[in-house]
Amino acid sequence: MNLNKRTIGRAGESIACDYLQDEGVTIVSKNFVSKGGEIDLIGLKENKVIFCEVKTRLTDRMGLPYEAIDNRKLTHLKKAIQYFLLKNPHPQAKLAVWAISVMLNPDGTIEKIKCYQDVDIGSINY
Repeated sequence: MNLNKRTIGRAGESIACDYLQDEGVTIVSKNFVSKGGEIDLIGLKENKVIFCEVKTRLTDRMGLPYEAIDNRKLTHLKKAIQYFLLKNPHPQAKLAVWAISVMLNPDGTIEKIKCYQDVDIGSINY
């Protein structure tokens, strides 16, 4: 299967969205874009706003998917979260950042999905 990066990324986000919904998370936004960065998925569960960064790979030749979430990406994510919260206040909610790592087989089927909860990106002010 010949997949480009955008197609692989969208497939991973769709898989992650299904995974989150199976975990009881209500998705409120997909691909939220701000001047500071992008948030792949934003969901609500109980009294928690969950911001998800999704990384997808076909092979581990360049490392595991979650390893692509570097400090630069976390800085952009933090800025996007601050902007989202400015536009969509949730003053009583707890905030969480999750990283979802998706490995696909060459035919596009799921090989493995793993969710890393409570990723530390420093304090978020809003």
